[in-house]
Amino acid sequence: MLSVLFASLLAQAPVPLPELTERHCSGSGWCIVLPAPLYPGLVAARGDAVVSNSAHSGVVGLWRAGAWRDTLDTGLGPLRRLSLADAPGGAQRLFACDSARCVQATLDAERIGPLSLVPEHAVPPEPPEPPVRSPRPGVRFFVEDSKLLVERGGQRQTPPALKGTRFANELDQVFGGGPGEPLWMFRTHTARLTVTEAHPLGRLDRFPMELSTHGIRLLGNPHEPTALSTEMFTHELRRFDGERWQALTTELGWSGKDMAVLTTGDGCAPCFTSRWRILWRARNGVWRKVDLPPSPPDATSIHNPQRTSIDARGMPGFTSQYGAYRHDGRKWRRVGEAPMAANAAPVDARRDWLCNATGCLHEREPRWSPEGKAWLPLDLPAAEPGRGDCAHARAALSNGEFMLLAGPLLFRGIPGKGWHTERLPVDNACSITEGPAALYLSDPLRKSLLIQQKEAAPLPVPEGTWATVSGVKASDVLRLRELPDWRALEVATLAPGTRCVREVRRRTVSARETWSEVRTPEGRRGWVNRRYLAPGEGPCPTGG
Repeated sequence: MLSVLFASLLAQAPVPLPELTERHCSGSGWCIVLPAPLYPGLVAARGDAVVSNSAHSGVVGLWRAGAWRDTLDTGLGPLRRLSLADAPGGAQRLFACDSARCVQATLDAERIGPLSLVPEHAVPPEPPEPPVRSPRPGVRFFVEDSKLLVERGGQRQTPPALKGTRFANELDQVFGGGPGEPLWMFRTHTARLTVTEAHPLGRLDRFPMELSTHGIRLLGNPHEPTALSTEMFTHELRRFDGERWQALTTELGWSGKDMAVLTTGDGCAPCFTSRWRILWRARNGVWRKVDLPPSPPDATSIHNPQRTSIDARGMPGFTSQYGAYRHDGRKWRRVGEAPMAANAAPVDARRDWLCNATGCLHEREPRWSPEGKAWLPLDLPAAEPGRGDCAHARAALSNGEFMLLAGPLLFRGIPGKGWHTERLPVDNACSITEGPAALYLSDPLRKSLLIQQKEAAPLPVPEGTWATVSGVKASDVLRLRELPDWRALEVATLAPGTRCVREVRRRTVSARETWSEVRTPEGRRGWVNRRYLAPGEGPCPTGG
């Protein structure tokens, strides 16, 4: 009974992370846990809609009136353009472009609709900065030398409401100021200048954000603007709700210079531990967070956690240079001495190898060895390499496969038997960790965390698995998609009854939906809903 009480005390403040569904994930089943629901890159806003891609990727999220609604993997590479425009009937249209293609989709109240290709010249351009801002007839504001000036008596001068404030000098951004609109300014903080009949030259209201920002971009509706704030270690997306800035994304206060380490085992499924706090996923799927205790009074530094665990009651614990600690539901208690320093291990020439039943993968070079002697090239698909510390992120999995990261792409396979590409919703993952039921990608500095349940991964099927198109009306066709999503771009079609369709991989998207990656008799490749495939009959050419 006492342990139940302690558990309930700790459970009073669960972390407000959304429950993961297929709508948080890329087409390869990689789901964003942190930052939630994504790490914002490009941003567009119109009306109550806000869209943003996860930085350096083609995965796009949708918010309505400050609430997250949907995530869609567009199939594009890292985006270089993202915009919203009005569509007939009061709808809105999303446009996104990478270096080679542009797509469009219609937005409804809850979801992003099916994608279609569009020429880039059809993508609406960004509106230019207005030379004059006139929120009321006869009132004219100008931006000169990064300063906001108002025209008064034929002269341009600092608005009276700004005098003596930080906003009287150089501004980083001025936004809004159209007919009936307020003017927003940013200079380490945000402020709004509202022109009314009682205040014809503007009334100043300050609306600071919770975090000091290194930079900000304001966009969307000036009455309820959206702000992308740029911190040293993270980006955050916020929306003004009329009274305060509301966070659309969250990194749970984890941004900072300290490193965070992801671990599995010892009850962790997983645990994400920094020198300040522990984030873990409880057995019921809810994420929880707790700050580490203060260091002892005679300590010369903060805790350096060496091992994190979750006990049978669901209580977190860790060891550091100051001892072993366990949370009892209300506070931390020291339950053991500091671990003895281990003797230095002998230098092992294999320390840079990652091995499994298939062989060994060199941790720093794109080579592998089936027996640990001769090194062979990996022959990976062409892709841009990862950046900085992420350039060598790779792992040897327990099923005999190897994994290597290359920016927003992940290569998985066995040398000599082929590689499969998986798309990631972020490109700053630097560490691969395998747990009993899931794989995890994380960045120790930016505190990003991705999860892929093993049952949701695109899994290869045995060679020679053939299928026939079934359950499609005679007047219809089966559409092949770039990704396992009915909204993804169409790449080919198959007529009802088409034989010799070769299955390559399968992916369970949800409990009710499984998709198959197939190769058509003509050699085209794409994804189809498996409900429209029946086991193949008769001989098929091996090259199909």
